[in-house]
Amino acid sequence: MDEFLRTPRGFNVHGATYLDVFSRVVEITRQAGRLNFNAVFLPPVSFASTFGRVGGTSEGRSYEFHDRKGRRLVLTPDSSAALLRWYLTKHSNADPARAVWICPVTRYRRQRNRHFYQFGIATINEGSPGLSAPDLYLAEAASSLIVDYLLPLGIEIHVRVYDIGLLRQLAGEACNSESEAERLVQLLQFAKNEHSKLELVSNLCTPSKTTHLLSHLLAPRLVAEDSLDTRSRRLLKAAVDRAETFTNMLRGASSTTVDFSLVRSTQTLSGMGFELLTANGARIGDGGRYDKFGSEYSEKISSFVSVCAGVEALSRNIPQNREEVIGICVITYPDCYPEVIHFIEKLRHFGVVAALRLVRSGGRKEASLLLARFRYVTVIGQQDLIRGTMLIECRRQGSTELPIDEVALWLIDELSQTFHGRNTPHA
Repeated sequence: MDEFLRTPRGFNVHGATYLDVFSRVVEITRQAGRLNFNAVFLPPVSFASTFGRVGGTSEGRSYEFHDRKGRRLVLTPDSSAALLRWYLTKHSNADPARAVWICPVTRYRRQRNRHFYQFGIATINEGSPGLSAPDLYLAEAASSLIVDYLLPLGIEIHVRVYDIGLLRQLAGEACNSESEAERLVQLLQFAKNEHSKLELVSNLCTPSKTTHLLSHLLAPRLVAEDSLDTRSRRLLKAAVDRAETFTNMLRGASSTTVDFSLVRSTQTLSGMGFELLTANGARIGDGGRYDKFGSEYSEKISSFVSVCAGVEALSRNIPQNREEVIGICVITYPDCYPEVIHFIEKLRHFGVVAALRLVRSGGRKEASLLLARFRYVTVIGQQDLIRGTMLIECRRQGSTELPIDEVALWLIDELSQTFHGRNTPHA
């Protein structure tokens, strides 16, 4: 085929499914921007210096060129650095910020897409490094991404949690120097199996009880937990408890697993991380704590939590026959938001999967569309708040009008019957 009829490798023409996913992502991001989030669409072109502040994150992957003034530019290769640049230009006093964002990303890679769109949720300078608060914000952001963005598309989400911060801490104790420890962490992500990981640990670490614990985390099938000493077991239990606390805060996931042998994103992650997987194992998103990356980018950044997914990955993995979301979608208007958000938080506290849609008009029309995805849908306006009642639509059972104060218990009872004999989604 003649060159003028082809697109460059990794740059694709997309169809209706892609446009549907992209439009939904834009709309939800716009809605969140009306609330207490900054809605940000990051630019596709940047100065190369934006991505050179922290080494290794985009080296050898950027499409680079020079403008007419000879300045070095790149097609944005990484959303994290682009987001931090936005934060520093808008928040000079290092105050806390939350953002929902969309970023066009272009970089050399072997996958089918070299140009793609990422979207996600981030909190910057909320809480302090090392404390539990960033883990809470991470769980909140991950839950929002799953419930508000992914479930309405009919994608079943499975979460796999790991902890680069823990591995880096143990490597620092087991190796002779900080540089050797960091080299070990970087090499581990390229190890293909447990035997390869154990070989790396054996070559770069000195024999010790900490080294043995590290070997168990990376190769649990080869190094038994029974062989650990008392201190190592105590450290392991603390790590498991922390990971399970995080997974218990997630909402909307069909399943969660903790896998300390998983090593991903070692150049940017500094704490807990996770992957978002579909039912067939396709990876469609990830997230974690990037405190170290943030502090290296600028001394004004003390904590950085971000979760994201890709439009291309979502459009490839939307099931043909979408299962309905066993939960409720609440549609409301900007002037009702303060009262409605308390209602949403109450539902989520009781373990109900509750999504929020903010519209300026056409709430009933939106409800008829969302009934194709959610088991229950309701529209709450000012008159409903004044009366203290709400009308819940159910495709299977019709309409039910209830006092707002009784809705949570009614939904719990309905959903408990639905899930009788099977596991409910994580709250």
